[in-house]
Amino acid sequence: MTTATATATAQAPAPATPVMFLLWSNKHQQWWRPHSRGYTPNRAEAGRYTQPHAVHYVVASAMCGIREQVTCMVAAFDEWDGVER
Repeated sequence: MTTATATATAQAPAPATPVMFLLWSNKHQQWWRPHSRGYTPNRAEAGRYTQPHAVHYVVASAMCGIREQVTCMVAAFDEWDGVER
């Protein structure tokens, strides 16, 4: 590592707020609610999940073996709904 690289790395800004994810249930055709407590057709009411949690639920749903029912994760940009969190 060069001195310039080390200096740039040391001065790098703090990471932005981590991206949260929405989970879409293809089986139920609705968004997952917070804390995996049911489903909602309203995106503003959907739960926000960290990447590790979202990946866990997607992989678990994929284990059912029915491709059409696999849960999908979508980056949660709250400006879609006008919701501030």
